Amino acid sequence: MKKIIQTLTFAIVMIVNINVFAQTEEPESARPSTGVTVYRECDIAYIERDTVYDVLIELTAADYRDSWNGVKIVVSNIKTGKKLYQYHFPKSYLYGYSDKSIQVGKGNILTQVTIFRSSWTGEWIARIKEKGIY
Repeated sequence: MKKIIQTLTFAIVMIVNINVFAQTEEPESARPSTGVTVYRECDIAYIERDTVYDVLIELTAADYRDSWNGVKIVVSNIKTGKKLYQYHFPKSYLYGYSDKSIQVGKGNILTQVTIFRSSWTGEWIARIKEKGIY
C-alpha cells in the first residue's frame, strides 16, 4: 500500500511539473522583415509630444541587401491624405508579430515605433519617438 501511494504521489508531481513548464510563456521573437511595405490604420498616434487621430501609417523596410538603410515611416491623415510626419530610421529593422503588432527598432535594445491594439478599447495605437521608447 505504501508503495502504491509513493508511486501515485510521484506521478502527480511529475504531471504537475510538466504542465507548469509547458505553460510558461516566453516572449515572442521575430526576425526582421526586409523589402516590404506595411500599411496600418491607427485610431491614435503619439508622435514625439503630439497626439493625432485617425491616421494611416506606412512603414517601408529596406531590402535585405540594403538593411543599413533602415525603415522609412510616413504618417498621413486618413480623411485628407495630408502627410503629418515623415522620418527615416537608419540602421533600424521592422518586426511583425503574430498578434498583428508592429515594431521598428534596433534589435532588443531600442524601440522607435510601436503599433499595437489596445486590450481595453480595441483601438490601434501607435507610439513614435526618434530617440527611442524606453
